[in-house]
Amino acid sequence: MDFVKKESNAELTSLQQQTDRSFESFLEQGHLAISTTQQNPVFDLIETEEEILITTELPGIDREDISMAFSGDKLIINGKLKSGLEDKDENFLHTEESHSGFNRVIPLPVPVDSSKIKSDLNKGLLEIHLTKCFSSEYFIG
Repeated sequence: MDFVKKESNAELTSLQQQTDRSFESFLEQGHLAISTTQQNPVFDLIETEEEILITTELPGIDREDISMAFSGDKLIINGKLKSGLEDKDENFLHTEESHSGFNRVIPLPVPVDSSKIKSDLNKGLLEIHLTKCFSSEYFIG
């Protein structure tokens, strides 16, 4: 029976950490069909004189799988992504499906009119146009 010295455990731990970092780097570079952006998509927030424009990339997500809601001064965007084959025939021996989603809360810099939200999803790019409120009820003075 062999005994492992304590120093060897430290070497094994170091090797395990290096392997974990390499694997994470491999996944982040997109070598497998796993996307970190679908877990938490990044967004751009642009303010013009009249509106707030929010853009985010949501490849593979259908319009009906996206929902938006307001909570105070925040916009909440939810989405679901389903992947796998939908057309299965009698010759199908095996299939794997995956489901993932995201929930993104975006703080808004100014009050907006939630009744005038406009959005467009085109080729995986979601654009959300929010009209700024210019009503005196939103300002203290």
